[in-house]
Amino acid sequence: MRAGLEFYRRAYPASEKFNVAERSAIDVPIVLAGGDHAMGMLFPRLADSLRKHGCANVTVEVVKDSGHWVVDEQPEIVAELIERYASR
Repeated sequence: MRAGLEFYRRAYPASEKFNVAERSAIDVPIVLAGGDHAMGMLFPRLADSLRKHGCANVTVEVVKDSGHWVVDEQPEIVAELIERYASR
């Protein structure tokens, strides 16, 4: 969640004191999964940015033959991804 809020930290530099206090490594696993005809192709770049901001455990899964509605378009693949990462 903190990685997703990084935008707000950058958008409001007046709260720099808070920002400095809240910068530490994030060990929570993050899985970015998206369709190859939508955001999925941007996820490797996003993952690199998250890693640079302290997220040590970021994985990218690009779902083939899928667009924005990955769960509807490839439900079996999404279920397999959930099972694989939730079991770790």
